[in-house]
Amino acid sequence: MHYFKEIFGRIWALYAAIIFFPALLVFVIPIKLSFYLREPYGMNLFRGSTRIWMGSFLYMIGSPLRIHGREHHKKGTNYVVVCNHSSFMDVPAMTPFFPGPNKTIAKRSMSKIPLFGIIYTRGSVLVDRDNDASRRKSLEDMKDVLLRQNLDMVIYPEGTRNRTGKPLKEFYDGAFRLAIDCKKEV
Repeated sequence: MHYFKEIFGRIWALYAAIIFFPALLVFVIPIKLSFYLREPYGMNLFRGSTRIWMGSFLYMIGSPLRIHGREHHKKGTNYVVVCNHSSFMDVPAMTPFFPGPNKTIAKRSMSKIPLFGIIYTRGSVLVDRDNDASRRKSLEDMKDVLLRQNLDMVIYPEGTRNRTGKPLKEFYDGAFRLAIDCKKEV
């Protein structure tokens, strides 16, 4: 039985990958336009586009999204949002459907993927984790997201996807230091 489950999982993942990029093509233009609009209009166009894109994509692959806890998000308040990172789908499912407009801390290397990199760059604070200057700049950029842009800042404190058998990896403390420095709730 495990063998069939493994085969089905791989076929479904291939199907999802095949659907992902054509769905992406439809939304690249409005997302690219969002770079040129003054904020908050640019971010609103980006969020609306990604919400339709990901909602359609999730529907097409038979993976409905259930959202719990919106009542805890106070309108007009922005947060440091802390999430675990267990799959490639964490960011694209979380970012457009979180109650408040947000940006995610993200690996700079992923921004080089053709077309996808446009979306990735628009919704992220990019960091090269192997470069001290980039890490310092990303901290300043995240403070800007919280204090000047009044967006939520989404951080995965495990630092990368959890591939261990444990429910969570050890957390880095950057998200919590950022919240203290900016006087924002987690």
